[in-house]
Amino acid sequence: MKKILILMCFFLLFSISSFAADKDILAQIGDKALTRADFQKIISYLPESQQTLLKKDKDAQVRFLEGIVNTMLIAKIASKQGFEQRPDIKEQLEYQLNNFVTRLYVQKEILEKIEITDKDLELYYKSNKKEFKAPSTLSGRKIFIKVSTNASAEEKKNAKDRIEAALKRIKDGEDFAKVASEVSEDKESKDRGGFFKLDKIIKPKSVFERTALSLKLHEISSVIQASEGFYIIKIEEKTSSEPLPFAEVKDKVKEKMLADISKEKIDAFIKKAMKDNKVQINADLLK
Repeated sequence: MKKILILMCFFLLFSISSFAADKDILAQIGDKALTRADFQKIISYLPESQQTLLKKDKDAQVRFLEGIVNTMLIAKIASKQGFEQRPDIKEQLEYQLNNFVTRLYVQKEILEKIEITDKDLELYYKSNKKEFKAPSTLSGRKIFIKVSTNASAEEKKNAKDRIEAALKRIKDGEDFAKVASEVSEDKESKDRGGFFKLDKIIKPKSVFERTALSLKLHEISSVIQASEGFYIIKIEEKTSSEPLPFAEVKDKVKEKMLADISKEKIDAFIKKAMKDNKVQINADLLK
């Protein structure tokens, strides 16, 4: 919705040529002509990713053109009815215009003036190596007893009793892989003695992943309850998360450094602007 409002404001403010050769006119809305040059200029204001998509996809260009025409048409009808003169519409237009101008100003006057050299990137990498570590990987064995989402209290208790019995067998000295092959209900790992491997874990999402990462090498977990059932986990191998070589993460280093510098410069600009313009915010009134 926000994108639509911004585009609406943009196209309402955009001056469409009324004089052009017929062969260059892509659409005519009353006395307004949308030329090929107008269309290309509008595309040039889109994010690069969207520009690339439109250049490659002719059908997408047609859909985008139809969207522009629809916007111009509705705006024309609304204007004839004096819709933009309504106080509430004026307020919304002003708010959207402020957002639009602010975003462009920050992009042109702050962000696009940031210059980062390869030397800057290397220095940033050396100071922030911990940010560019290899994703964690680990392997081990698991025992899983499934519990359906609509299981009764008795069924949940039976499942828990079964996995606790399996844990007791392991604590009494039985081999984890043997117990897993007999008890586990995980089809993928059961025939391999419960063996599993997790690769490239950047942000663990599930209870299973979080627990596996928290365990020490050769450690066996207690019974772990998840939404899908119960687990017992044993860790057999863990990789150390060493920083990746600069050459492999150069693009990520640039992205992170650019984000840090951008925030720093924007914060500094706003702080100075608020001081110069004697801005006061009485946030306590909201409480």
